[in-house]
Amino acid sequence: MYLWTDSEYLLAACLPIGVTHVFSPLSGEWSARITEGVSGLAQVQFSADSRHVLARAEHSIKITVWSLASKKVRVLKFPKAGVDARFSPHGLYLALVENGAAGSSSKDAVCIYDCLDSDWQLVSQFQPASDDAMDIAGLEWNPRGDLIALRNSPLHYLVQVHDLSGRLVFAYSPPDGTGTVQPGVHRVSWSDCGRLLFLADYNSAVRIFNTLNWSLVTVLQHDSIIRRECRSLRNCNVLEEKAVAQTDVDDKIVAEWLNRYRTNYEVVHIRPVALSKIQSDPGKPYPPRVGVTDFAISPVTESGQCFLASRDASMPAVLWIWDLQSLSLSTVLVHRDPVAGFQWEPNSTTIPRLMLLTRGGPTLFSWTPQGAVTMQTPSADEQFSPQKVVWNPRGKVFLLVGRDKFVCCKT
Repeated sequence: MYLWTDSEYLLAACLPIGVTHVFSPLSGEWSARITEGVSGLAQVQFSADSRHVLARAEHSIKITVWSLASKKVRVLKFPKAGVDARFSPHGLYLALVENGAAGSSSKDAVCIYDCLDSDWQLVSQFQPASDDAMDIAGLEWNPRGDLIALRNSPLHYLVQVHDLSGRLVFAYSPPDGTGTVQPGVHRVSWSDCGRLLFLADYNSAVRIFNTLNWSLVTVLQHDSIIRRECRSLRNCNVLEEKAVAQTDVDDKIVAEWLNRYRTNYEVVHIRPVALSKIQSDPGKPYPPRVGVTDFAISPVTESGQCFLASRDASMPAVLWIWDLQSLSLSTVLVHRDPVAGFQWEPNSTTIPRLMLLTRGGPTLFSWTPQGAVTMQTPSADEQFSPQKVVWNPRGKVFLLVGRDKFVCCKT
């Protein structure tokens, strides 16, 4: 694996043999080699200041912090497997979930480390406020870096927000009159301003909370049937990807041979609209393919426009675009193949622009509030099939990333 930092360092790690190399392209004479030994290497990442390397051992036995400047080593014990360590937005602190089963306590705990201290001292350690042991599956810092949102495992719907001292600020578990336990949360995210908290769950919904008074603002439900009677869905546009008819016989033969067709979006006027949905099989291994697995929030424009794009695992070929100003569904994009990835253009202050890809071929899709278009991937290689869109942080330029190559595009 390869990792760039925001500074001058490049990291190359070979996980099977547990060796990490760090290079400085600006100074060809400088390099570093880190060997983990018998503990193995499962994951590696740079710190926020790009002057430390965090190496997670196999089976999450420990995380070793290697200093590239002073060559000091700090060991963080009992990190929980499957839960990534998170740096605060300004890089001041590191939040790490300690495995309760491996530590001195039977409950998971959140550990806050001071990244500015050369020894990475433990600043705070607290356990979630719960009668039962909370099985922490993920954590997210708010933009100010003074609150941490914790989500429970998918088996139980529970989200808690704590400050750095461990004080419980907010907790949410949806009420259920039947007394049954509801499935949990896929993902937790904050808005850029920190005033909204988004919870994407296994019930095909995104819940939005106002962090000023911690009240529920709305629930964005991803139903498989779009009806005109529902107020939040009344004015939404449904665009379906359709193959363009080939008039030339040779082009038609080539398209059928390569299984690559030129497509465009067509407006669906009929209501109700039934979206293709995959039924989960209880006999298949966990986890089930249900719920909102991914979403992305657009930057707020000068006119106050802000949108949320989301994808439900049970409807993999459908992308939902919500207007957060009116809290209503703006557009539903229905594709021929499952959606592979999507990302908003960053720092766009005039018109929000969303780029997305599907797994079916070299077609690139773009959506703005003015409409949606389909484009052919700009690549000379006919076998190139991009699976991910990565924008430059300043916008205007993005990468289409495939398995072994990428294409740089400019808007």
